[in-house]
Amino acid sequence: MKPEVPFVRNKKNECLISTGDFVKMLTTNKHRLGYYHLTRWSSLCKMMEPVTIPGERVAHRMLHLGAAVNMNDEDDKRCGKRVYFSSFAFGPLENIAMWTNYGIPNQEAVRLRIPVKEMLHWVSDYKADKIGVYGVNADGTPERLSDKAHLWLVDVAYWSKKELGRNRIDPNEGLFFYDGDKFRLTDCKDVNGLMRKYPFLFKKSGWQYEKEVRLVLEFERDLADHFKRVAVPFDEPLNIIDIAFSKYVTKGPWFATETMPETKAAGHSLSEANQSKYIGFVKMRSVCDDCEQNGDACKCPFQGQR
Repeated sequence: MKPEVPFVRNKKNECLISTGDFVKMLTTNKHRLGYYHLTRWSSLCKMMEPVTIPGERVAHRMLHLGAAVNMNDEDDKRCGKRVYFSSFAFGPLENIAMWTNYGIPNQEAVRLRIPVKEMLHWVSDYKADKIGVYGVNADGTPERLSDKAHLWLVDVAYWSKKELGRNRIDPNEGLFFYDGDKFRLTDCKDVNGLMRKYPFLFKKSGWQYEKEVRLVLEFERDLADHFKRVAVPFDEPLNIIDIAFSKYVTKGPWFATETMPETKAAGHSLSEANQSKYIGFVKMRSVCDDCEQNGDACKCPFQGQR
């Protein structure tokens, strides 16, 4: 459900849009088919295990958000030490690039779907101050934070600066890619300044296959030096997974019964998860494939790496 924002298409099929309307689209869009999260089976088991937290009588299922300065995209460091986020994606189609990049170890790869109703209801509860935020200490224990954090649920747009042809030296000449379309900002005279102002909204175009949605907490002061992660009770979205496990969990394309983890997620086995459409079709290459010393006795530090 894209918000109604005005734009027109030029002869090159580029969407011409104002900066304000573009930011509005990224920060108010709602995905009726749900929000997808690719993770490991061991992580899902932890997410589904209720945790006792300080000052609460009822244990909660928790979602962890990582400090932006520790993410794999160096540009995320623009967010500073006040920003934490957890990544989701929109679009129901399985993405092989996402499986191969984030489904590690392969046998533990799972894809979750959070329905839009439960996600938006959780967002409303957070904004109504019904949900606390906890710093995660080095030993894994939660510590209640008194700091206020602004919540954003945002889509990411991907910047591609013009590299060839006329105007290539102009830092503002380029396009943003989002949801299959190309957007040209009609009134932006400082693209780099825009990306500094909203650092968690933008990435380089090489990441556009991710179709990323970010659940962002923006604090008023730096916290990343003390807490690498923060956590929030995420009961409603995770409870729906417990209720309809096979509907909302998909096992990775490398799933095999003989290598399946024996652990359970809230009593559920990985075998109960929905089957990937690509099961049996994805064989990852490894540096071991062409090594003469490949075998159980190998002590190479690159053993098993892709």
